[in-house]
Amino acid sequence: MMTELDEQLIESLDRLIPTYLRTLRTALAEAVGVDRLTMQQLRCLQAISAAGEDAMTTTRLAERMSVSVPTMSSMLDGMAARGLVERRTLPGDRRRVPLVVTEQGEAILGYYQSIMDDRHREIIDGLTQQERTLLMTATTILLSRLVEVDTSNAEETLVVRQVQLQAVKNPSSQEH
Repeated sequence: MMTELDEQLIESLDRLIPTYLRTLRTALAEAVGVDRLTMQQLRCLQAISAAGEDAMTTTRLAERMSVSVPTMSSMLDGMAARGLVERRTLPGDRRRVPLVVTEQGEAILGYYQSIMDDRHREIIDGLTQQERTLLMTATTILLSRLVEVDTSNAEETLVVRQVQLQAVKNPSSQEH
C-alpha cells in the first residue's frame, strides 16, 4: 500500500527528472555553430568514450540507447561525416567494428562537459552546506536504487530470453 509520502516522492521524481534534463538541454543549447550536438549525439559520444577503445559497437550502442540498429547506424554516419567518431576494423575479426571517438569528438565532448559542469555548479552554488550534504545522501541512495532496479530488470529480461530460447530449442517441453 502506498503512503502519502510514497505518492509525494513519486510526484517529486516525476517533476525532478524532466526538469533536470530540460535544464541541461537549455545549457547545451548555448553551444552554437558546427560544434552543436543533439542530446542523443552527446549521449552517444559519452558512451563510446566511456567504453574505451575497441569496446563499443553499433549494436551495443543501439541497445544502450534503446534505439534500433539502423537508427543508430544512421546517427553514427552523420557523426562520422563530421569527424566525431570512427569505425575501425579489427585484424582477424572483420565482422566486429568498434567505434572510437576522434580527437575532434573528444574536444567537443570536453566542451559540452564544461557547459554541463558550469550548469551543475550553478545549481549547487545556491545550496547551503547542509542542503548539499542532504542532496548528496539522497542522490547516492537514489542512484544505488536505480542501478539495483535496472540490474534486476536486466536479469529478469535475461531469464525470460533464456526461457524463450529453451522453448524454441525444445518445443515438446512446453506441451506438458
